[in-house]
Amino acid sequence: MRVNDVFGENLRDEDADTLFNVYLEYYKKNWLPFEDVIPCLTWLRNEGYRLSIISNGQDQQQIDKLEKIGVLSYFSHVFTSNKLGVAKPDSRIFRRACERAQCSVEESYYIGDHLETDVIGSNDAGMKGIWINRKCSPTSYDVKVIHTLNELY
Repeated sequence: MRVNDVFGENLRDEDADTLFNVYLEYYKKNWLPFEDVIPCLTWLRNEGYRLSIISNGQDQQQIDKLEKIGVLSYFSHVFTSNKLGVAKPDSRIFRRACERAQCSVEESYYIGDHLETDVIGSNDAGMKGIWINRKCSPTSYDVKVIHTLNELY
């Protein structure tokens, strides 16, 4: 259990569960979208783009997060690694998601905030990966970079 790894081996399971539940409660309370997310999703939907999520997270947690921040209705699909049987950055997750969404990999864009996991992986699959680099971190990779979703329109 991760809590025991952080606090030491001498924690009882019940205490570790209690600490984890407290952490999870605070983690969920802090789920908020960036201020540019909903305007961008609205614009993309109005322009006729079909939107999907590809995540290494667990199914229900992703759905809960998207519902809580008020964006679930923008997405036609939520694909998770446990559903698709492979995780990012493996290019197969991107290809499987496109196959299930019945769209072309080559005509799809993937916007992600993790350079290697999201952008390099999606590019390797044949998508057009875009790195949303909100922290303006340097990179030596030749990838499309934006710093805010407002740069998409």
